[in-house]
Amino acid sequence: MARLRAARGIGTLRERVSIQERSETSDGGGGVAFTWDNIATNPTVSARVEPLRGFEQLQGFGLQGRVTHRVTLRYRDDVTIGNRFLWGAIGLHVKSPGINEDERSRYVTFLCEQGGGQ
Repeated sequence: MARLRAARGIGTLRERVSIQERSETSDGGGGVAFTWDNIATNPTVSARVEPLRGFEQLQGFGLQGRVTHRVTLRYRDDVTIGNRFLWGAIGLHVKSPGINEDERSRYVTFLCEQGGGQ
């Protein structure tokens, strides 16, 4: 637990990520197209992005690469499973509810997955 606390100062939030949600729009031909939209008027926030591990899994007739990350940011309650963080050109899909580890609503941590999309 000491490692987690030491890693949480405001100075460790060195990356900028945009928070996005998936939306559906009609494609005009009876189907839908999926797009990612920012969830707030100022969706870009400071964050700590830590790669955790990478792996491959068999999907269909080929291998699909996946990389998991831990993303920590100042506490907010509007990020849910199914949202994503856009970190540069990399989409990090939120796969866990926010973890408010010290229960003081200062920082929240999400487990995310890069690759594959949703």
